[in-house]
Amino acid sequence: LGRNVFCLGFAGGRGAYCKYTSVPASMVWKLPANVAVEDGCAFFVNPFTVFAMLEEVRRRGQTWMIHTAAASALGTMLAKASAHYGITVVHVVRRGDQAEAVRRLGPNGQKYVLVSGREGDAKASAAFWAALGALIAEHRIRLAFDGVAGELSGQLLAALPPGGCVFVYGRLGSSFVCQLPVSDLIYQGKELKGFLVMNHLRGALRMWRATSFVRRHFLECFLPTKFEDVALADTAALLRKIDPHGEKPLRATGRKWRVRPGAAAVAK
Repeated sequence: LGRNVFCLGFAGGRGAYCKYTSVPASMVWKLPANVAVEDGCAFFVNPFTVFAMLEEVRRRGQTWMIHTAAASALGTMLAKASAHYGITVVHVVRRGDQAEAVRRLGPNGQKYVLVSGREGDAKASAAFWAALGALIAEHRIRLAFDGVAGELSGQLLAALPPGGCVFVYGRLGSSFVCQLPVSDLIYQGKELKGFLVMNHLRGALRMWRATSFVRRHFLECFLPTKFEDVALADTAALLRKIDPHGEKPLRATGRKWRVRPGAAAVAK
């Protein structure tokens, strides 16, 4: 009693927007003493996904990985947390300013930041794939985690060596994957797999280890730098500002919204 805690609100089937909720005790964790209860909203999905990714890389005996959407909230967390696993990440971003932002995050492999370039820029694309191919060959990289999807998933799979695996965990660019090299799947033993955090955290021991890791490094690695507090009623208006017609995948890199009772009107 009296402790600030985080819980998986959906675990009890009642959601997290009600005044009171009931969840299994196994789904409640004490927040670090120096973490505000409002920041508990950032405790689960991205940090636990980062933990699950790093565990998967370690489980496969690898020390290098490729990560797309590296300028995202999850990407910045991964850049910081990977140092605790001794894993080097090749960070893939779309623009030069995003590359600089990733490089400023810390020393662990931040020199391995590649800019894929915008669609239609053939010269930038060729330079990107040449640089990535050189890193894959030099360090025998076999694993990639893709948060973009679309053509990129298949292109990554083609770039990896025999036995390589691309985990697709997001769809920032497309709701589909394509450009899959069938001969690589059949003859080179490559894999394209979906990655869902809860599938990798089954079992009390894994969940306990994930929770302990996130609590220990929450302020250092996992708390976004700044939230913009918004009211629940205003979220639809904010989403329409990003995509007025609701036709494109959402891209809001650099802004972190937190739905909070009593928040001010729609942010500009």
